Formats: sequence, C-alpha cells, structure tokens
Amino acid sequence: MRQLIFILTFFNTLNCICQSSEIIESYSDTIKLINGKFYIVDLIKVKSQVHDGDQVRITFKIYLENGNIITEYYEIDKDPVTGCEPKFYDYNGDGFMDYSFVSNMAARGANEIRTLFIFDPKVNRYLHINNSDQYPNLIFNPRLKCLDSWAFHGGTTQSFLRLESDSLSVMYTIDVHGTERVLGKYINGEQVSKNLESIEDIDFPSALNLNFVSIRFS
Repeated sequence: MRQLIFILTFFNTLNCICQSSEIIESYSDTIKLINGKFYIVDLIKVKSQVHDGDQVRITFKIYLENGNIITEYYEIDKDPVTGCEPKFYDYNGDGFMDYSFVSNMAARGANEIRTLFIFDPKVNRYLHINNSDQYPNLIFNPRLKCLDSWAFHGGTTQSFLRLESDSLSVMYTIDVHGTERVLGKYINGEQVSKNLESIEDIDFPSALNLNFVSIRFS
C-alpha cells in the first residue's frame, strides 16, 4: 500500500502518525543538497494495523528560501524481518543525494531489496520509484551511466536500468548459469532480442558482464 500526501504548509506529521502505533525503528536525517536546500527525512517502522507485516512511514520536509516548508508523506509496506537501514546515495549520477531503505530481503540475504526515492531538482521533491522493489542490489553504474541491479538465484541476473518518470525501465539483462550466458535487449519493457553464448565457469562475472554489454551500449 502506498499513500502520498503533498502539502505546502508544515505541521507535525510525525507526531500524528505515531499515535496508537507500535514504533519498531525510527530515524531522522538532515541533508544539504548541492542546490543549497536543506531536507529533513523522518522514517519510522511500525507494526502494520492491517496485516501481519510492518509498515514504513516517511516524511520528507524541504525548507525553501521564502520560509515555506514543503512536506511529503509516504506509507509503504515492509517485511517484518529486516531493518530499514536508510541511506543517501546518488543512484542516477546527477550529483543529488537520493534516498532508499531496505524493504525486503531474498535469496537468504543475497538480494537486498530497497525502496527508492530519486530527488528531482526541477520540482524540489523526492519521487517514489514505484517498481524499485523489483530490482535487488541497486547501484549506479558510472561507466554506462545507468542503474545496475544484481539478482542472485541459481545463477545471476544483471539488469541495466534507466529512470522513466517514477519507474525503472530495463534496457538489457545478462543471465549467467554455469557456462551459459544470455544477453537480452528490451524496448518499452518488452524483450526484442536474445543472444546465447558459452563462457568460462566463473564465480562472479561482473567485470565480464560490464565489458560485454558496454559494446552494445556504444
């Protein structure tokens, strides 16, 4: 469940949403962005009142030069096992610190799933990336200037992603199973081609994958 409330005047949102909820974790961070604006991010994890899991409630507050405060509030469901581990990280290479927290875990902890918020300097807002929880172990790839996702299963799947509005769109995937590697190319979310080749059996083929796919990006 996701809920966004966007308002232009400040009120004590955090105190209101904490009433009658069991708080499990709480975080408050302040960050100054490269445009000089200050953001305060309050995150709490509480027991969900509608299902057996937990719920994360996030309040973003930005302080404008004219004295106004813009507040955004999100509610997002979360697994009851992992901690939130919130962090600021530039996921798209634009110099602005984005925000994420751990919302789930898979593959016995190998696949860290984070809910992602990308800062949009055009509107001075953190945008919730709706499908970020579909791509584990997200990082920014400075060489290809895109987001990388690594998924571990019986083999590995590396996805090369770009931001489109409030979603991630896959451009290429590389699946490695033993000595077999498959490259998939996607347009508008649909796979349009697939190449299969044999490779040497290696444990962690990230460097090989990077060289492999960069040829097709150039």
